[in-house]
Amino acid sequence: QVRGTDEILEIMHKQAQNGGRKGRNALLLSIARDGMTEKELRSAFYDASDLDSADSRRQAFHRAAEWARKNGIVAIVDGVVRVMRRIEA
Repeated sequence: QVRGTDEILEIMHKQAQNGGRKGRNALLLSIARDGMTEKELRSAFYDASDLDSADSRRQAFHRAAEWARKNGIVAIVDGVVRVMRRIEA
């Protein structure tokens, strides 16, 4: 489901204010660079995450990456990150 930039920013701000997954989508977007490998993105996300367990970090990365993919912001093609559009918060 592709959304407009304003709608995505509004969702990200609401998530950052709420508990739970707060700001993890924004974290992924702030780290993602076109041409980096998925492994590099995952490692950077894990390092920047405030989560303690490896399983929690893995799940958070998967959810954030899936959210970015579904919204047409980031794609991972053959292990390489492609930023489809840049969202600045």
